[in-house]
Amino acid sequence: MIINQVVLFYNTLVRGYLRNGAGLVTLFFLFLIPVILFIHLRGFVAHDEGWILNPASRLLHGEAVYRDFHFIYTPGTLFFTTLLFALFGESVIVARIAAS
Repeated sequence: MIINQVVLFYNTLVRGYLRNGAGLVTLFFLFLIPVILFIHLRGFVAHDEGWILNPASRLLHGEAVYRDFHFIYTPGTLFFTTLLFALFGESVIVARIAAS
């Protein structure tokens, strides 16, 4: 019974709706939009937070950028995050609140 429903769904979807390119694009975006919303609402950060937080912590403890450690971005973000760490303590939450 379930196999018949799956075959019917497949035949309807593939042979009918997805035969033209517009149907495939529409189905792709119908799948993509909930995924993007889920990731955005859960607070997922596409880049690694450690690239900013660890150097900010090192700067706060007296090391110098580019002399004591390598940093791949311009130092403005690093200095801002270090300032926030100095004011509110070293925490991922502090950096996330500042980034939002």
